[in-house]
Amino acid sequence: MGALLLAARANAATLMVAWNANPEPDVTGYYVVYGTAPGIYTSRLDAGNQLQLQIPNLVDGQTYYFAVQAYNSFGEWSDASAEVSALVGPAPLMSIDTPAHGGTVRGDFALAGWAIDRGAPVGTGVDALHVWAFPVAGGAAQWIGTLPYGGGRGDVGAAFGSQFTPSAFNGVVRLTPGTWDVVIYARSTVTGTFNNARVVRLTSLPPQSNPFIVIDTPRAGGVDKPLLIAGWATDFAVPPGGPGPGIDTIHVWGYPDPGSGRPPVWFGVATMRGSRGDVAAAFGSQFLECGYTVVVDGVAPGFYRIVAYARSTISGTFSSAASVDVTVR
Repeated sequence: MGALLLAARANAATLMVAWNANPEPDVTGYYVVYGTAPGIYTSRLDAGNQLQLQIPNLVDGQTYYFAVQAYNSFGEWSDASAEVSALVGPAPLMSIDTPAHGGTVRGDFALAGWAIDRGAPVGTGVDALHVWAFPVAGGAAQWIGTLPYGGGRGDVGAAFGSQFTPSAFNGVVRLTPGTWDVVIYARSTVTGTFNNARVVRLTSLPPQSNPFIVIDTPRAGGVDKPLLIAGWATDFAVPPGGPGPGIDTIHVWGYPDPGSGRPPVWFGVATMRGSRGDVAAAFGSQFLECGYTVVVDGVAPGFYRIVAYARSTISGTFSSAASVDVTVR
């Protein structure tokens, strides 16, 4: 079994063991096997289909060695995973408060909770949090990033001591679509190692696109050649600080005498990334470079409905359009 296994130092009563899912489709659960000598497992606990298990009734000061075995409905079980060890002592603790295990997320979402190492003489005992995502269907893990740490948690301070108050983490992350076991690893200032982890299983859906496009020029009415078509376009689903403006291509067509059945005239692909400070001031700096322009010459005189179609970088589709009716002289 190719399980990712981690055992965290614990108090005299319990120890937390966590692992990633076995990708084989017939797996129905996991055994945690352990003992006090490498490779010799004198105890076994059934974790069911969970991906972490609290191990009870351990001895303070004792080092334990752990492995995980997957099993199926026929009573068959796999070879043991790679072994890990942990010393029972003052326990590091962590909680993922949001999102909930088994939940669904879309696009950017908040990953928040708290983490401490109770063995720290001062401070919270944690100085870094790393996040990885493991695909439930199998495949390579994805590095998600680090989480900002040190926010106030009065409830944690009240429960464990005021030194542990600045123990909150809260970061905005994104997963590619799919089902993932997201693992947060906390690095202890006591041991200098990533000795604590928590797992939350999430199903990620594609982000919800919210595109918008405006034609500022020309205004409705009579216009002269060459015809300048200009405006701005964004996808408001781009978060603050994200890669804006969320639109990467604009196609412009002219429909002569709308309703007449005459074929549309290709007006061209817009030049992108024009600076629009007014839009950025109103909606966020990520939308600064949202301006576009198209210059059309050689179009026959007549009445046209100009339509500009914007392609979102989030949905990958031309999902927004704006139009203006003009008479080309």
